[in-house]
Amino acid sequence: MQAMVIPPYGGEIPSDPAGAGLATRLGGPHEPAAEVLDSLLYEARLARDRCEYRQALDLYERALVAAPEDVPSSAIADILESLANLRDAIGNCAQGVARFRIVVAVAPQDPEARIGLGSSLSCLGRGEEAIQHFRAALPFLDTLRPCCSVDCLHSIGSYHYRRGEYRQALTWFERAAKVEPSDNLLAAVGVQGALGSKIRVYSKLGMEREARQEAKEYVALHGRLPGSERDALRKLNIDADAMYVEHCTGPLL
Repeated sequence: MQAMVIPPYGGEIPSDPAGAGLATRLGGPHEPAAEVLDSLLYEARLARDRCEYRQALDLYERALVAAPEDVPSSAIADILESLANLRDAIGNCAQGVARFRIVVAVAPQDPEARIGLGSSLSCLGRGEEAIQHFRAALPFLDTLRPCCSVDCLHSIGSYHYRRGEYRQALTWFERAAKVEPSDNLLAAVGVQGALGSKIRVYSKLGMEREARQEAKEYVALHGRLPGSERDALRKLNIDADAMYVEHCTGPLL
């Protein structure tokens, strides 16, 4: 059975082109309620983009409760849309767990079924159970399709990242980023995600030189960095958007 690849899911997070959050739009950066809402939405988006749907759902629900009375209706609509999408995704993951458990029970050495089960469990916030299935697939890594190899390696890295074990996470993200995707689009997307994960780890570890180099390579290969990676680089005083602009137009005079 083919492993289930679960993409990022959900509605857009309220934002504006300048990067100002709701706190700015509701009266300045010191608006306490708006700052809380901005923080919850930011963390919810990160969780959703990492396919941690259960955690994202909890954060969006908290954001809905924390929303000030004068929050724009568009922001509430975005939250409600994200909640609906996440509930659908969680339901799909629960079905995936049931389906892959049957396959694993019959064929415990099926690595793609193990990865599918691990991915479904991870989305539901059951990381400790999920990691057992990813590790069970490791001996078969060389026999897997590139998309499954990337998924397995990146998922193990994500497990360590969530636990704050950044050095260990980096080792797995590096392995995932080195997988040759060939003509497999899903594998290429997975490798791109692994590069972004490496940048977030570099930020956590304060590795400015490595982060800058990785960001330049990402921009050259894939274009503008996603928001979470741009935020991570900003903590190292690296302007990823300036890097992207320079790549597109040449050094600005």
